[in-house]
Amino acid sequence: MYIVGSGFVEVLDAPGSSVVRKRLQVGSVFGENSLLTPHCRRCVDIRSPGFTTLFRLGRERFWTLAHLYPDVERTIQRRTRRRLAKSAQRRSWGMQLGSDAVPVCQFNAAASAPR
Repeated sequence: MYIVGSGFVEVLDAPGSSVVRKRLQVGSVFGENSLLTPHCRRCVDIRSPGFTTLFRLGRERFWTLAHLYPDVERTIQRRTRRRLAKSAQRRSWGMQLGSDAVPVCQFNAAASAPR
């Protein structure tokens, strides 16, 4: 998981796309899907159009913090479920329109953290 420390990054629509979906400012996070779904494929590309400082929070450290602060884990799980639901909805719209679907990971909210 990455946290934007300074500057900003752009979330692109899909891997290989140049369409900017949104900008993430200081304090925003991305990559949390990989903490909760270890075999998850990347769903979007992130780019920095300028100087940006990112802080990385690895899987082991995340789960250590999640055990100490269970609210953090619940918040990340809620965000991940919402993001995956939006991605699945965009994918189904794309299928209805006949375009290629973007692969999205599955997330099981009931899955327990590695102990």
